[in-house]
Amino acid sequence: EICKEHPDHPLTWQIKAFEVVHDRANQEIEYKNAWLEFYGVPAVYVPYFYHPDPTVKRKTGLLTPSLGISSELGTMIRVPVYVGISPTTDATITPIFTSKEGPVLFVEHRNRFVGGWFEGRGSVTQGTGTDAESKATRGEDDEDIRGHFKGRLGMDIDDTWRAGTN
Repeated sequence: EICKEHPDHPLTWQIKAFEVVHDRANQEIEYKNAWLEFYGVPAVYVPYFYHPDPTVKRKTGLLTPSLGISSELGTMIRVPVYVGISPTTDATITPIFTSKEGPVLFVEHRNRFVGGWFEGRGSVTQGTGTDAESKATRGEDDEDIRGHFKGRLGMDIDDTWRAGTN
């Protein structure tokens, strides 16, 4: 919203477009020839863009990508995809691309059920890194498949007691 005290100041960010269509049947807002502005300055142009309208609580699709830098992994980009599996189950699948190591696939899974919940997350990658000296020090082979899994389970026994595990 525009600042009530300073209505002439530009918004922190906004999307502008030559054409905006609210598709009520699919609950989507479509933009044609759109650009993202920060403080009134155009920063990113896209010929086509869409997102769920504000009435949508959950919808399968791309989430905001992120960039990062790590001394061990190099430059990284994450491109998460949200998947609404059912009204009580969803997942986020995130491929991670790095400049010093191979790609990583990271998955988060959430499930609510009568009397409890489960959350799991895991990743898998195959070593293809360029840092041979540090790999040799750690005793790793470039072809190693590595990964992790972490899970949490919670159960409501009754109104007073709960049980869970990690």
